[in-house]
Amino acid sequence: MRFRYLRDPLFLACLAAYFINRFVLKRIWSGGFVHSHFNDLICIPFWVPIMLWLEKLAGLRQIDTRPELHEIIIPVVIWSWIFEIILPQTELFREWCVGDELDVICYALGGLGAMSIWRWIYRAESVVSANSLEGGQSCPPSRSTHRIVRPPPAAFRKNQRSSGQ
Repeated sequence: MRFRYLRDPLFLACLAAYFINRFVLKRIWSGGFVHSHFNDLICIPFWVPIMLWLEKLAGLRQIDTRPELHEIIIPVVIWSWIFEIILPQTELFREWCVGDELDVICYALGGLGAMSIWRWIYRAESVVSANSLEGGQSCPPSRSTHRIVRPPPAAFRKNQRSSGQ
C-alpha cells in the first residue's frame, strides 16, 4: 500500500489535534501538558509526512512506502538537537525556545507511536488487499516462473541404456 503523505490518516489526525489543542484545550487549561508538551508529542507524525512529501516532489525519495525507521529517527535527533540544545543558547531565540529534556522524550515517544501506527495502518490495508484477491476473482492471469521437468519417455531411456550412457 502506498504511503498517502498529506492524506495519511495519522497526519490528518495530528493536524486536527493541533487545532483542537490550540483553539480549545489551551483556552480551557492554563498550563500543563497541553501548553508544554502536546505539540512535541505530535511533532514527528505531523512533520515527517510533510518532509517525505517534499522529498518525493524533489525526487529524493524514490519509494512510496510508509516512513522507514531512519526517516523517523533522523528528524527526532536533528530536531532535538536544534530546538532543545542550539536555539535555546542563541541570543535571538532564547525568549521562545527553552531546552527541555521532556520535549526530547515527547519527540521520541511521538516517533515510536507514529511508527507503530503507520505499520498497523499500512499492514492492515495490504492484508485486506491481499485477502480480497484470494480466490482468483480479481487476480490477473499469472505466468508461472517454475518449469515443470518431466522424465524423458521410456523409449528415450531405453536407447540411452543400450548405447552405454
